[in-house]
Amino acid sequence: MEFLRSNIAIITPCFNENATVIAFLEELTQSVKSLPFHFTIVVVDGASTDNTLQMLLDFKPLADNVDLQILTHKYNT
Repeated sequence: MEFLRSNIAIITPCFNENATVIAFLEELTQSVKSLPFHFTIVVVDGASTDNTLQMLLDFKPLADNVDLQILTHKYNT
């Protein structure tokens, strides 16, 4: 499939989401992988104290048209 040059960013916050973050990212990736656009999923981790950040770092989207970017905060205010 040839992708259009258009990029679409999907930005989502997370905080202590270790129970759901991977399922959410897998479902989101599945939903957009057949669309003719390039997607960047930006996850903003709000200083999670569980293993959410490590799970995000280990996650690899299984779609050629999806990239994952992780932003982190040292403090959650």
